Amino acid sequence: MKKLFYLLAAISLTAGADAKTITLSQAEDIAAGFIKGKAVNAPRLKKVPGNTTDKNVSLPYYIYNYDGGGFIIVSGDDRFGEILAYSHSGAIDPVSAPEGLTDLLGMYTTAYKALPSEGEPAGKASVNTPSPVIAPLLGDNITWGQDAPFNTMTPVYSGTKHFYTGCVACAATQIMRFHSYPAKGTGSKTYTDPLSKNTLTADFANTEYKWDLMPGKVPQQVSAQQALAYSTLAAHFGIAVEMQYEEAGSGAYDMLVPYALRTYFGYDAGVRGHLRDYYSTSEWMALIKEELSEGRPVFYGGTSDKGTGGHAFVLDGYDSQDFVHVNWGWYGNSNGYFRINHLDPSSLGEGGGAGGYNLSQDMVTGIRPAREGSVREHALYGESRLSVDGPFNDTFTMMSFIGNIDVEPFNGHIEGALVKNGEIVATLGGNTLSLGGFTNGHSGSSLVTIQNVASSVPNVADGDGYELRLVYKGDGDTGWKILRHPNGLTSRTYASVKGGSIIIGEKHMPYPDVVLHSAISTDGDLYAGGSGRASFDMESMTGDYDISGITIRLVNANDPSLVFDSNVSVRVYNQSVENVDVTFPVSAEVPEGKYRLEALIKANDKEYPFALNGFDPTVVNVLPTPASPVVRLAATPVWQVNNSSAAVADRLAQGEFLYVTGTFRNAGVAGTAKILTRLTNTQTGQTSPLIMAEATFTNDRAVSVTFARQVPHDPGTYIVDFVQVSNDHAQTPIETIGEPLAITVDPSEKIVADVTKFEFPDKIDKTARVPFSLEAKARQTATNTLYIRLRQLTNTKGEIVTMKSGTKFVAGENVTVSGNYSPGSSLEDGIYMIIVEAGPTSSKTNPLGNHTVYAQTVTIGDVSGIEAIEAVNTAAAIWLEGKMLRTATAEGQEIESVDIYSASGLLMARNMYDLSALTPGIYLVSATLTNGSRTVAKIALK
Repeated sequence: MKKLFYLLAAISLTAGADAKTITLSQAEDIAAGFIKGKAVNAPRLKKVPGNTTDKNVSLPYYIYNYDGGGFIIVSGDDRFGEILAYSHSGAIDPVSAPEGLTDLLGMYTTAYKALPSEGEPAGKASVNTPSPVIAPLLGDNITWGQDAPFNTMTPVYSGTKHFYTGCVACAATQIMRFHSYPAKGTGSKTYTDPLSKNTLTADFANTEYKWDLMPGKVPQQVSAQQALAYSTLAAHFGIAVEMQYEEAGSGAYDMLVPYALRTYFGYDAGVRGHLRDYYSTSEWMALIKEELSEGRPVFYGGTSDKGTGGHAFVLDGYDSQDFVHVNWGWYGNSNGYFRINHLDPSSLGEGGGAGGYNLSQDMVTGIRPAREGSVREHALYGESRLSVDGPFNDTFTMMSFIGNIDVEPFNGHIEGALVKNGEIVATLGGNTLSLGGFTNGHSGSSLVTIQNVASSVPNVADGDGYELRLVYKGDGDTGWKILRHPNGLTSRTYASVKGGSIIIGEKHMPYPDVVLHSAISTDGDLYAGGSGRASFDMESMTGDYDISGITIRLVNANDPSLVFDSNVSVRVYNQSVENVDVTFPVSAEVPEGKYRLEALIKANDKEYPFALNGFDPTVVNVLPTPASPVVRLAATPVWQVNNSSAAVADRLAQGEFLYVTGTFRNAGVAGTAKILTRLTNTQTGQTSPLIMAEATFTNDRAVSVTFARQVPHDPGTYIVDFVQVSNDHAQTPIETIGEPLAITVDPSEKIVADVTKFEFPDKIDKTARVPFSLEAKARQTATNTLYIRLRQLTNTKGEIVTMKSGTKFVAGENVTVSGNYSPGSSLEDGIYMIIVEAGPTSSKTNPLGNHTVYAQTVTIGDVSGIEAIEAVNTAAAIWLEGKMLRTATAEGQEIESVDIYSASGLLMARNMYDLSALTPGIYLVSATLTNGSRTVAKIALK
């Protein structure tokens, strides 16, 4: 029996109450049912410490590892299907997962966040367990990587360190190990790496590749002979593809792989590359499945849609639900079945599409040792649209740029052809064609014009349904191939035949056909002259149109003649579903008011609006141009502790340094904004500042800000939030994305005493003498300097209220400090934090415990924004009558939405007033008014 363990995903979100979510409890049922379907005894689920124990909370995905090998990734929403990925071996460690897997999980999370909340919750979990159609060809037998022992012959940097072999070399050599071929190579090669500046040479013909010394599973103890065999193969393949070595990661063009395999390593003439942009999704998936069914692993590459670079890996199997088995090239870590084609709200990928690598996808097929009689597979593509002109007497002209993506030059013929139902009916004459090979990152390309294409086809039946296409064949080839053109460009012209003559019809114009799978959502009101953020799920229905850009349109709700368009770049493959999350400029000319937010594509001198698919149009408020930036969170914040000084690695104790990093965007105008980080105790509900920092926004690009401070807060769990602080100190909450960030503070042995009483006024006049007093009970015996400080929210400027050198702390005894404080004349008006700390020197201090006793802010001088905050908060009243939530608003205002959060910050309900379904405890109620202001109240449900 296998025991099943799981790790909760690091990124977690709370779905709306009506979403089709899969809760933690349901995920356990799905995982257990999946195992039963595999004829394994039902395991006992055992939780690895994660970020929630609430079985009613939903996450984007759940990762379960088998004890003894294997894993399952369960979806957080049944609209993605129930199983995202699985494997019979290996394990997933979210901390050390390969970058490719991280990208995929990030994409699942992005799509999860954008799902609409309409619909019924997921019911009892049911699992239709997929079965392998082609079991992994590499399986657990071949699990290689990029570092030692594979990189001991790559160039050296920093004196002794070897560069990684590169993912291209790792993927290709794993396939070579599958075939254990060749025994020796052919020829030799020398090139100069433009990055490392090394001139590298490989003598393939005089090198024996000792497959018996290259186990598929790397031994724990690698012999010198094995290391030499591994590294020789990896280094030689790197040279064969002109690997560019650098410390951050080595890279090569995928287009060099087919030529390298054929020329230097004796692989088949049919080895060739394919570009995703020239195929429909169904054709692309059919190619993959055909290769795997023939027992040939597929070399696969692409570029992350996050812009994190290119990746290459191996596809070596697929199952009955079109999960494709991926070997990531990371020693077997995270290998498994994945839906890499596209995200589909109903099934997460039936039919294929965008995949984990959304840009420049390619693959290499036909990888097998050379066979006698194999036909050379040329990799020619039309690089522009097909132009057909005429007729001119009894001929017409066809024209297109044609490119060769193989290193080997092409010599052959190009002709016009009459095609019907995908079959060549007649060739119509053409030219000889010679194209150079792929070099320096570019295909061999030429503009081809055929002027003598015959319009007479006496042996072709009259009728409609014909197409004019370009076809090609290499010298010595017996059959013609139809030339492919990029999706979105004209690849054919419709034609008919009458009386043995071709009658030219209209050219085929690919067009977009998009259906929305969610309403368009934004992250708040829009501002004229600022930028907005739109998120939605869309499906591209057509098979020959890849979307590269969309138009976000604002239409005035009262005057439809007021229309404002913004064009944004988006990449969505044909026949695929993708979550789109974009920022777009809002014209400064947009008048204030309510607007419909629409999405469309402009192509072929037409407009193609996205079908709403039953969703209501999205209406947004556009406000006047603000005087300063308007800050919004752009991503879920993260935190870390300074492990160099932490008592326990990755654990935050009171008095240690906390680093919180938030990524923010600007919805307003360029400028500098002040952002305050706050911590709210989940048990008491008390909120206190952590630290304030500034962020400068020059455009709509996101800015990352790190907030760092020695944490005075008492042991417990805290929710992190952010507010924007104006120059007059008014505070505007910044909306949290997903589940609020929770931080746990551990007890610390460094705390010398706990404050039991503290008195200091909340507001002081700079001309007055201010009485203060502090009482503390010592935890330990020590002689320290005791400080009481006033610090601005930035934890920089301020004054010392008192400093008592030689304060004697005796364990169990009290220490009392009191006096009168006179603010200095240079003290600036503003909001200040109280800091109480002690230490042997001013640079070696720790906060005193019981921070809640002295966790107050002090207003000094004229701070006009404080009154403004209080005025906003009185715009709505929130209270409980038994189990019923009640609200009241100021005259002229209405409640737009009410969100109810648990004390730990989890969204428990939305627009629900009967709270009898909630368990007793402390809750935070956030009421958003129609004017955009928000009131937050703490309630105690009994």
